[in-house]
Amino acid sequence: MSTSIKHLLAERETFPDGDVRSHVDLQSRHKVARFIAENYRDFEPLRLHLAGNRHSFDPRTEKQRQMLSFMRDRNLVQKTGDSIYEAVDLDARGFFSGRWLEEYAYFAALAAGFDEVETGRKVRWRVGADEGFNEIDLIARKDDRLLFVSCKAIKSDIDKAKPVRDRLITYLHEADNIVDHFGGPNDRVALFCTADLYDEYQTDKSRFPPLTGKARVLDVDIFSLEDLAWNDIVPCFRRTMA
Repeated sequence: MSTSIKHLLAERETFPDGDVRSHVDLQSRHKVARFIAENYRDFEPLRLHLAGNRHSFDPRTEKQRQMLSFMRDRNLVQKTGDSIYEAVDLDARGFFSGRWLEEYAYFAALAAGFDEVETGRKVRWRVGADEGFNEIDLIARKDDRLLFVSCKAIKSDIDKAKPVRDRLITYLHEADNIVDHFGGPNDRVALFCTADLYDEYQTDKSRFPPLTGKARVLDVDIFSLEDLAWNDIVPCFRRTMA
């Protein structure tokens, strides 16, 4: 039997439940996802607005105006009044809420040389008499090894945001649980988030040692705000399977 994500998961009593998003569908938004990733600081004030209910918003920077224009041209955003912008539908709202990061990760993994990549994979699993369901943000295959990636688009400034730091610890354990549950002995897992985890003015000192230290103990790779640029994130994915 040829090696595939489906085949490798089946060895762990885990099976696909529904379809994943198609490459063609993902390709239609790839430029938007990449634009967001490479300009996340400017996008962040827009994120909660476009992912939530409509309200007045006045773009603060030229980059934000460019973003809104770019997204309108691609039928993801509409202007409904003076300084009033909203996502065109629930699907676009979900994209702005965080799916853009999953889709960006999908293309980064392909560019890094993975043989097969899926995003938004729903699975059902069995352990003895017990059954359950999960959704995995991204699964990438290189030969007969799998990389699981949990993607979290969150507030970038964590210094004064204890709830965000608490969630990051939860997300780290969730990522570790994914590889423990669905992974094999040589598989890897990463947490890809938009938090600003390292202080470049202090030789990249961790802003949150309880997270980065625990990640090393659990052997979970972390990709953060510092890795969002395309020329940084692709090597990050490549290194996970080195």
